[in-house]
Amino acid sequence: ELTHADSPATMVMQAMLGSFDQSLHGAVHSGANMISVLAGYNEREYPLAQSAMTFNTQYSDTGLFGVYYVAELDNIYECHWAVMREFQELCHSASDESVELAKKQLKATIVGQLDSNLSQVCEDIGRQMLNYGRRM
Repeated sequence: ELTHADSPATMVMQAMLGSFDQSLHGAVHSGANMISVLAGYNEREYPLAQSAMTFNTQYSDTGLFGVYYVAELDNIYECHWAVMREFQELCHSASDESVELAKKQLKATIVGQLDSNLSQVCEDIGRQMLNYGRRM
């Protein structure tokens, strides 16, 4: 359910896992370990993926949460392991500091989305009403 109590938690998890694009060269220094590894902070010192994005899609009776990435065929195995390790880390040993940082990033993203033109604000309000039944 879109108004489920776990909805904000999955949004924070999405912020903790992060995303990157190869054109953004600072991704290797990301606070999200998975993003750093995929962007090139790994044993090979070479980017494993060209881009990666965490998705969190919620529906009225279910939802989807995961990571998709674009990678060369030779790097898919290592990318899978990087993503799985990060999910395991997130489930078993996420630090309070990383959760608080992700909350702040999420709040900044939401506020940043509101600091745009009127049509985008209206679209954001409509999306929140459809997804959550209330304004976030």
